[in-house]
Amino acid sequence: MIQTGNISFATKAVALCGVAFTAGCAPADEGHVTQKQKDKVIAAMISTGCYVNSEEEAAIVEKQTGFSEEKLTAIVLELKETGEVVRNGDSLKLINEGCP
Repeated sequence: MIQTGNISFATKAVALCGVAFTAGCAPADEGHVTQKQKDKVIAAMISTGCYVNSEEEAAIVEKQTGFSEEKLTAIVLELKETGEVVRNGDSLKLINEGCP
């Protein structure tokens, strides 16, 4: 699992979901998000039941997408901006027609 110190992608993404996305949050190449990349993360989150609320589920998303922590963070922040991902306590919840 991709970790920075003791903080994993899931922990950072949940924490960042409460922060507004501003230019310069991620390196330029990691900050640019395409629709194809968002679709890949959405598909991975659907496979975890539309939530990322554990290290195991975060690992599934990371493995299925193959994206770096920085890229995943940029994608999650963009999905939050569009209302496709919301913070639900300590979890990330995907809002999508593929989710119950």
